[in-house]
Amino acid sequence: MRSRVFFGRAGGVIGLATLVLASGCGPALVQSEEFTPNRIREIKFADTCKLQPYFNGNPEKLFKRSEVSMGAEGVDKKAGKMTFEIKPGPQSDTFFRLVDATYKRVPRVNREALAAATVPFLHRKGQLQMPIGATIVVESGEQEFELPYSPCMGAFFFGRSYYLMRAKLLTPGATHMKAAQVSMNRLVTRPAAPRSVP
Repeated sequence: MRSRVFFGRAGGVIGLATLVLASGCGPALVQSEEFTPNRIREIKFADTCKLQPYFNGNPEKLFKRSEVSMGAEGVDKKAGKMTFEIKPGPQSDTFFRLVDATYKRVPRVNREALAAATVPFLHRKGQLQMPIGATIVVESGEQEFELPYSPCMGAFFFGRSYYLMRAKLLTPGATHMKAAQVSMNRLVTRPAAPRSVP
């Protein structure tokens, strides 16, 4: 485990943040699994993450504190990182519910306080996605830790439009579930870009 100085938006030192880096010591998936685009589509369509009720409630959109683009491949594709604020209430409750269900060895933090998460993204053909294999950096107070990739995290941060579409397609009298799944398969998840991308 290492500590590092955490810099706020203004660039000033606001305290020492604990960043868990040692293998086997930090957060890890409760159940290891190899995620493929097809498997991720299955997880989202079956609502394994149980996010449909959250988005059905039309929650306040996550506030995007910052965005950094790391490169692009054509006009319809770019990658980078976004930092979102996670407010106490439905946002925080849902986020930490996913954390508890998905990860083990997560540091204890004040879940009633404002948190932030820096999330890698891939923007392709009008869709925002979290690349397979990407990690999330969570800040809460003076603590900072990394969360390994999980489709549930990607769905929480970038899944609003998907779940709104899913709700419409799966209402009684709507398109049959198999046909609905085919129409939603266009939301393809791509592997993470190499870490060497500047």
